[in-house]
Amino acid sequence: MKLYHEDEEIARLVSSVSGVVGRRFSGYASRDDISQEIWAWVYTHPSKMSEWEALADDGARKLKRAMYHVATGWAQEQKAQQLGYRTRDLFYYRLETIRLALPVLFEHGFDLSNEAYADFTDRALWLDIVRAVGALSEADYRLLSRVFSGDPERETIYAEVAAESETTPAAIRQRTTRILMKIQRTLGGPSPDNPEGNPHRRRKVRSNAAAIAETRRQYDE
Repeated sequence: MKLYHEDEEIARLVSSVSGVVGRRFSGYASRDDISQEIWAWVYTHPSKMSEWEALADDGARKLKRAMYHVATGWAQEQKAQQLGYRTRDLFYYRLETIRLALPVLFEHGFDLSNEAYADFTDRALWLDIVRAVGALSEADYRLLSRVFSGDPERETIYAEVAAESETTPAAIRQRTTRILMKIQRTLGGPSPDNPEGNPHRRRKVRSNAAAIAETRRQYDE
């Protein structure tokens, strides 16, 4: 068996990932314990390690992502156990999910008791997005309303808003994307499989169970 502990590059990756995840889950999982979990995973996946080592720099990047995923998954389990919820209570938003929800909200209004939403089964998702949009500044809200009150897939909408604002369509499109990313940040941090925070990947949002558990812990302290 190869002694991966003696490989300086792998040891550096383990140290880096355990440090990042340790800070993120401070109070729930120690850096040393996270490091041990990563090493345990490394030694139980020798074929994968060999495959990635053959890929040089690209393999190192893939290995780091895999370590981050393993470490975050384990740390989430520790946090869930301590706060009294289940990790399956966590789910992920995609940028496209928010983008598709906004035209409906601007058309029917943000009151989910409206009969237009009667057939919507995933009310928690809609309620989360409503709250996140409500946290935006007035200027950001106005821009989203202008872009998404019609058909946001209509290319001319960005040109029309740009003309009203005396700027360029590209600038309006970029600002719209930044606002959507603000909504994502309100809904949670980056997912375990997306350590770099790519806005086109999935995002984490805490469920009611997780939020209630953490609030209860704060009151108990």
